[in-house]
Amino acid sequence: MHTIPYATACHFAFSRRTSAVKSSDQTTLSGPPDPAVRAAAGLISEASLSSWDALVVVAAARTGAAMLYTEDLNDGEEILGVRIRNPFAA
Repeated sequence: MHTIPYATACHFAFSRRTSAVKSSDQTTLSGPPDPAVRAAAGLISEASLSSWDALVVVAAARTGAAMLYTEDLNDGEEILGVRIRNPFAA
């Protein structure tokens, strides 16, 4: 079984082709839109995820992860073929 840690998925989501610039309370992406960013945009409304969580799930799915360990999403839910697991759930 292939799993991916949350931090690795975050790193993958923001590839070298896209840079994030944070000013005050907004994050601006510059550069050509990465396919992962476009896929995450669709997932935001489809699965009611935050933009950051959507990027993480897309990154996990694109790397072939079967499971993603995070406490930020619903334990047991499956999104894009990736099973969400909360490492702190009983």
